[in-house]
Amino acid sequence: MNDAEQIKKNTLWTAVVNIDLQLYKASVYKLRWGTPAAGIDMALPCYDEALQVLAENDWPGGMAEQARTLAARIQKFKATLNARDATTASSDMTRMVYAFEDLRASVRYFPAQPPADAVGPRTAMSLPTERLSGM
Repeated sequence: MNDAEQIKKNTLWTAVVNIDLQLYKASVYKLRWGTPAAGIDMALPCYDEALQVLAENDWPGGMAEQARTLAARIQKFKATLNARDATTASSDMTRMVYAFEDLRASVRYFPAQPPADAVGPRTAMSLPTERLSGM
């Protein structure tokens, strides 16, 4: 790997670590779903930070599509939280986490493509819905 690729990998990895931290913090806050000033209202700014990191980075190749997918999943999950829809929240969060794991795997193996078996969520998301219900 040349210096430019290493710098890019370090930049991408820093972005992924920040996104991971924001998603984790938000999930902890979300556990206090109905608590004023400590629940969802604390989680939403974490999701906003993750969205900002996604928007500010120049994601190369297929990672750009993965970043857009993750941003869309985060936006959808935020809408679910704002609607206080506990029923849909679990499946929306799962899809968001899978999208994050896909992006993280791509960054981990950059500049090469990740091995097919390194990206489990893509396989899980391609399964028919009835197969996912048992997961």
